[in-house]
Amino acid sequence: MLPTEHNLLSLTDTVGYLQYQQVHQENIKQIIKKSKSENTIRALATDIRLFEVWCNEHNQFRPEEQHHKTLPSTPHTVISYLMYLKEQGMSYSTIKRKLSSISTLHELKKLENPTKTIEVQTFMTGLANDYKENNLWTKGKRALTWEELKQMVDTIDLSKSIGIRDKAILLIGFMTASRRSELVSIRAENIQFITGKGIVINIFQAKTKEWIKKAVAMNGGKYCPVSSLLHWMYHSYLIDPSKNTFNRGYVFRSIDRHGNIDLPSLQLGDKTVAMIVKKYAERIGKNQEYYAGHSLRKGLPTEVQYDKDYDLRDIMRQTGHKSEKTLKIYMQTLSDENLFRNNITNKLR
Repeated sequence: MLPTEHNLLSLTDTVGYLQYQQVHQENIKQIIKKSKSENTIRALATDIRLFEVWCNEHNQFRPEEQHHKTLPSTPHTVISYLMYLKEQGMSYSTIKRKLSSISTLHELKKLENPTKTIEVQTFMTGLANDYKENNLWTKGKRALTWEELKQMVDTIDLSKSIGIRDKAILLIGFMTASRRSELVSIRAENIQFITGKGIVINIFQAKTKEWIKKAVAMNGGKYCPVSSLLHWMYHSYLIDPSKNTFNRGYVFRSIDRHGNIDLPSLQLGDKTVAMIVKKYAERIGKNQEYYAGHSLRKGLPTEVQYDKDYDLRDIMRQTGHKSEKTLKIYMQTLSDENLFRNNITNKLR
């Protein structure tokens, strides 16, 4: 039977609706994707892939399945995998993140979530206690101290473009307590110079998807973060000398072996920040394995935790942390000498 005009219109409407639904679903996926930073998404994908590989290698399949399905996982499988990660020497925070990835995988597929069971939750509580008892809790990159940072700066050759840039990255990274991805995303047009005070940088926090303003004060010395940043911006043509105004573009960019600086439209890779910290840590005689980009982020809160002039709210305003509990993990103990700073026994004479 030949299609009628009405049928053709219905068919056209149906096709159009299906195309709309396809585009609609794709738009939904894109919006959901923007709920997390690119680094978080990459970590999630890697965690899920490694978990599935482990399940296949260790025959961790559901006993009732005939087609070797790994999902939904059983609490026993999850606990066995977590124990395997501990035996590989991973930190508690890394194991907890991987557990969260497994949970996200099940939630997205709308499957029964084994990570929420009493068995897995009890195991994680015991694992946390085990890490604390064996002093494994704070395994991770060390906080960079202010003295170490100054020693690093002293080794920098400021006659070269890369030295001018690296000094600015180290000092601004430390003072803003930013993640490396946030540091390299700073643009010149998002920096405001406050005469006699310092600078205010509007930074986009990729993890929380929020903009945050961070003030960095001038100190007028050799280790002044503001003067170091302005020096680099003049050197890299982000400040117009004739008008004394900021141009547009990414502040931190790559430099080739001939000293050529990338265009302002090209930002520096965030992994370069970790490489810079490691390079200068080695120069001052430190084991570079203990230092990376996060050492800058941990540095400022670790330093000022002993200063009675600042409380946790002041520190959180600069770091962008929303949880005091998370912030306290960053604030590492420096040395026994620091225990005497603002110690209550100093009042008794």
